Amino acid sequence: MKTKVIIVSVLIVAVVLVAGCIDNTPKATNEKIKVVTTLFPLYEFAKEVGGYNVEVTLLLPPGAEAHTFEPKPSDIKKINDADVFLYIGAGMEPWAHDIVEGSNNKELLLIDASSKVTLIKSGEHEEHEHEAEEEHDHESEEHEEEHQHGEYDPHIWLDFDNDKKIIDAISQILAQKDQKNAEFYMKNAQQYNAKLSSLNQKYSDGLSNCKQKEFISGGHNAFAYLAHKYHLESISAFGVSPDSEPTPQKIKQIVDLTKEHNIKYIYFEKLVNPKMAETIAKEANAKTLVLNPAHNLLKEQFQQGVTFIYLMEENLQNLKIGLECE
Repeated sequence: MKTKVIIVSVLIVAVVLVAGCIDNTPKATNEKIKVVTTLFPLYEFAKEVGGYNVEVTLLLPPGAEAHTFEPKPSDIKKINDADVFLYIGAGMEPWAHDIVEGSNNKELLLIDASSKVTLIKSGEHEEHEHEAEEEHDHESEEHEEEHQHGEYDPHIWLDFDNDKKIIDAISQILAQKDQKNAEFYMKNAQQYNAKLSSLNQKYSDGLSNCKQKEFISGGHNAFAYLAHKYHLESISAFGVSPDSEPTPQKIKQIVDLTKEHNIKYIYFEKLVNPKMAETIAKEANAKTLVLNPAHNLLKEQFQQGVTFIYLMEENLQNLKIGLECE
């Protein structure tokens, strides 16, 4: 991790020096507002709120895994040249702070999305009574995970009330940058937030009468905010990042829990190797289903124009199957 930070810092210095020699002329007043975002949900939110007045860039290449992404010099230049930089925070992008601090763009407006919401601590909603048997090992894993990836869970966009707050923040900062179109941004934010309210109601209704309250992911622990919102329990093989490794004891514990509670489906992520989910499902005589944390899209999904709302509706249908909801 220290090596990565040093590399990013060196890249920042190089990019800033080059950028300072290229173009310091002011932008024309009729230019679109340049917004750079780190994850797909933020990309969609900015496009929906800004409409035709913004040019939104997603740093993550289609299909890239967000937790292991490291910015290239061209990415750092995009941030340095932007009007607005929109990122999740809470340890999701450990490189973001250094890039912002090293930028020579003193007019760059920032939105740290995590500062707009109430955060959940890493692992807070992945506790289960059966874990008491291995409490010491579990606590050690939690402390290591917090040290590596931050004290708080960064997957804030899987609570739709959080998304509304982020969208309001986007509309406010765009209005600050472009006051003559402030009403346009506020109206767009209200319209998208109405879609999120409808989505929230679908989740509340769809998950209100389910045989199961626990769902198991063979991927990383991305669903704590969703579980907390709808009074469910999310259990994952990995920590808040998929680059952590579950112990054999943790895997056995999840397999035993799956059998004991007659859980019929294990969820996997499209952007993460499904091997762990398949292993657990095979051992527990269960099936697998997709549950998408929506950090990013596959290349074909991006080309097809798949939306965040669509992904969340797909998740709801698969949750209803796995949780045996009426």
